[in-house]
Amino acid sequence: MWKPILRQFQFEYADGYLFWDKAGRVARDLAQAIPGLQLRNQLIDQRDFFLPGSTLELFFGIRLASVSSWEEDGAEFRRKASLLLEILSHELELDALTRFQFLCSLGWPCQTHEEAHALAMKLLPREVTQNLETGEFLGAQLEVRKGAILGTTRYAIMELSPPPGPVRPDALGPRIPFVIASVFHNCFETVPVREFKATAVLEDMEQRFIAEMSKQINSPAL
Repeated sequence: MWKPILRQFQFEYADGYLFWDKAGRVARDLAQAIPGLQLRNQLIDQRDFFLPGSTLELFFGIRLASVSSWEEDGAEFRRKASLLLEILSHELELDALTRFQFLCSLGWPCQTHEEAHALAMKLLPREVTQNLETGEFLGAQLEVRKGAILGTTRYAIMELSPPPGPVRPDALGPRIPFVIASVFHNCFETVPVREFKATAVLEDMEQRFIAEMSKQINSPAL
């Protein structure tokens, strides 16, 4: 079955000039909201953080912020993403997001490369798959734009650390083949912060993607 392996929420904003005055307060607020959070690096216009014992990473800067995690707990990821947006919008007095992106990567663990290849072929158009043999497929990408939303879906076969636990490409130890499906939702429309419900938006995007990928991979082969 599909296993969520990576999530990232990134958003941009204009005129975050209070960063230089409020970076310390933002860092304090984040550390209080996310116990154990530690500063990894600081640049003139950016602060980077990590959570020891976890795969969570986040940063914020003068015009851009991001949070990512390899953990499976989607609800906890969305809670932290919402906290980051809430704290930044309050301390930096942000009125709107000028752009936001949500990345969700799903992995389907397989026993063999032949199994992974067969499953990957069910996700791609017939005209792409009909002449491909095991070992030839490296990856594919599909882009669809509707108004201010650009959706990019990528497919690949990768060797990753097996379940249980967070799936990591750089982990030591045994590897197994995974079919990877990733979706990038990019919104280029300015969105008022007060109207953007991060938890609900991210959950809706993820659930729609899981439902679509499950439908495709469980459909009979053509």
